[in-house]
Amino acid sequence: MDPNGFAMQDLTDRFVQSAKAPGGKRADYFDRKVRGLMLRVTPNGVKTWSYRYSRKSDSKRIRMTIGEYPAFSLSQARDKAGR
Repeated sequence: MDPNGFAMQDLTDRFVQSAKAPGGKRADYFDRKVRGLMLRVTPNGVKTWSYRYSRKSDSKRIRMTIGEYPAFSLSQARDKAGR
């Protein structure tokens, strides 16, 4: 887990391809390599890349959508989140 209590995952292409939302609930998988990068999987199988960060002005948590998988690959999502 990261300091905020989120489960961290070694995201790989294989993991992303097979990721599911367990128990019919939305699941968020956070990447260990790029801080803030997450894969959100909905119960109907839609996979979306997002980047979470804290705004410096007021520490509010912000989630910015990067794009949908497979249109955005893991490496593309990491690249965009790293910028």
